[in-house]
Formats: sequence, C-alpha cells, structure tokens
Amino acid sequence: HLLLNDENLSMKDKAMCSEFSDRGFLQIDLGLSDEQIDSIRNDMNDILEHDAKLQPEGYQYNEHPRVFEGWKRSQNILSLSLNEKVLDMLRMLYDREPIPFQTINFTHGSDQPLHSDSLHFHTIPERWMVGVWVALEDMDEDNGSLSYIEGSHKLPFYDFQYMNLETAKVGEQYDKY
Repeated sequence: HLLLNDENLSMKDKAMCSEFSDRGFLQIDLGLSDEQIDSIRNDMNDILEHDAKLQPEGYQYNEHPRVFEGWKRSQNILSLSLNEKVLDMLRMLYDREPIPFQTINFTHGSDQPLHSDSLHFHTIPERWMVGVWVALEDMDEDNGSLSYIEGSHKLPFYDFQYMNLETAKVGEQYDKY
C-alpha cells in the first residue's frame, strides 16, 4: 500500500516508496551513536551472562547464541525497537501505525539458510509483516551480513498448508525447508 501519488510526500519520500516497492527493502541510516551501539551490545552480553533466553535448540544454525525478546530486559534494546526513523518510515510506506512485536539480537551472523519468514510468522491479510535488521557493526560478505533476494517480496505467498505439508515442528524444520 504505497502512497506514490500522495502530494504530501517529498520527491525523496516518493523515490524511497518506489524503491521499496521494486526491491523489497530500504537501507536507511539510523544515526546511532557509538555509545548507543555499545549500550545495546553490553545489555545483550549481560542478558546472555545472567538471564539468557536463547532460541530453542532446534533453530540454532551455529554455536553463537541469540537473545530473544531482549526488549523486555533492556531499555536500550527497547529504544532501538521503537526507533522513530524506522517507525516513521513504516508509517509512510504502509499508511498504518506499526506494531513492533519481537526482537532477536544476534551475537554473530546466524548462518541461516535462505528462507521465507512468512513460514514462521505472517499477517492476515498477507504481506504486512516487515522485518527490520539493524547492523551493530560494519558489515561485509564475510561476517554474517543479511542475505535477501531482491524482488522476492513479489513472489507468490506459500505456506505449509498451500504445499500440503504439515507445519514444521522444532527440530524438523530442516526437512520441511
């Protein structure tokens, strides 16, 4: 639901809407300070050391832990998940109020195979879920940066039921993929 004809949008905003429509993603600078990034990373380490809520074992792709729902224990992670630049961008793109609902903080690249997030969670109607990935370090092809197939957001939506497959259970997701 892009508002390309909205006369209230600047030319820059219209270009970003068009890019998002074509490519399926946008890259924006959140302007995070080194102090903000360090605070988030320190909170992640503290959570892992004292109160780890890690991803269930069946969904680990390497030995590096992940912090799930860190926003519940860290004001810094909560603040990042409520970043106004991100929320404003989503308001513009979808003409709706965004609802942040989950955080996963990675200590290293996940090594996940290419997959569709919609197999794990999606919206009804389809295609209203947006994943926001924030790199807390400089990224390159060797340190676990995110992989995305440009334009894949325009592919048909498939779920387990459509493919006549039983929904994957923890520990069996590799077979279903």
